Order: sequence, then structure tokens, then C-alpha cells
Amino acid sequence: MITRTVPAYAPARGPDAGDVPRDEHRGGAEPYATRVRPDRAGAGIGRALLAGTTARATADGFRDMALRALRENTPARRFCERAGFRPDRAEDSFEAGGALVPEVRYVGPLGPPAAG
Repeated sequence: MITRTVPAYAPARGPDAGDVPRDEHRGGAEPYATRVRPDRAGAGIGRALLAGTTARATADGFRDMALRALRENTPARRFCERAGFRPDRAEDSFEAGGALVPEVRYVGPLGPPAAG
């Protein structure tokens, strides 16, 4: 059971430069490891987490956001697309258990910061 959730993000990373963002994504944010248990899929948890993260990133002045999904994770990729994010053809891989795991980057604009 989730008792507390804190949206967390960092500046977007480039597809081939580790944690260094590419020039065209400077000013962008990227959520860190958003996951929902498969048995809770469709309950609105992912949407709520993404809404909280995008609201916070927008308020902090970020212009856009990048999401990543494993290339083979069709449900996660559909989630990104339903949320209005589009693949930008950037792919990266990370190592897990000695194997390279490919992921696809999705990007989307954020709204203007809320008037304070």
C-alpha cells in the first residue's frame, strides 16, 4: 500500500551522454523510475504520479519533460503516448544482470509556470 508519494525528477539526460542533457533538451525535466505494480495498472496511479510530477516541474520553470520506457514494454509506451508524449527517436540502454536493456525516450511540452 502506498502511504506517501513524492514526485521526483531531474534535468533530462541525453540518449547517449549519461546524465548530460543534449542541447535541445536543456530546460527539460525527467521523472526518475516511475513504476506501477502490474496488478494496479489502470487504477489511475500512473496518471496521478505523472500529474504531480508535471505540475511540480512546471512550477519550477521546466519547459518540457522526457519520459523513458523500455523498448519492449508496450503498455508503458502506450501510457506515454496517451499522456501526450511523443517518441523523439532517441534510444539508450542500461545494463541489468549483464544484459543491455534498450529504452525509448518520449518528450512533451509542459505548460507555463503557475502565476504565484
